[in-house]
Amino acid sequence: MIHTLRDKADLDDHSEYNNLFSAKLHKLWRDKNYWQDKYVNIIYISIVHSAAKLTVNNFSSFMASLSFKRLTSFHGSYVDSSHSMLNEVVNNVMADLAEFKPHKLKIDHRKDGSYSEHMEFFRIYCNSYMQIKNLQSIIYKKNLQ
Repeated sequence: MIHTLRDKADLDDHSEYNNLFSAKLHKLWRDKNYWQDKYVNIIYISIVHSAAKLTVNNFSSFMASLSFKRLTSFHGSYVDSSHSMLNEVVNNVMADLAEFKPHKLKIDHRKDGSYSEHMEFFRIYCNSYMQIKNLQSIIYKKNLQ
């Protein structure tokens, strides 16, 4: 899945221009194009893997499916193999997109707790979605008047 979020950014080059002509030209160009007030697209790529399939074919497999220890072992080994496969896919995608400087979202464990870049993405994504829904609602209400 591909998600595109827009973020406000200052695209102005903040170099110092020692020459008066260069400084004035830069200021005119910056003011004409509003470089300090632009939006950029941030693209997130989600790679999704299917869940483990637990099949019950006979009475023996049914009884095994009731065992917490067996289920935990089954899902643990499935998650381990899925993680390896997904990691390889993500690394290949990142290698293909290297010119765009991709960043793999991660979880940082700190003394004061953990910080999840994944949760931050979902927070921004959900807030953006709600802002769009609120805007659509406002437009709809104005059209009814």
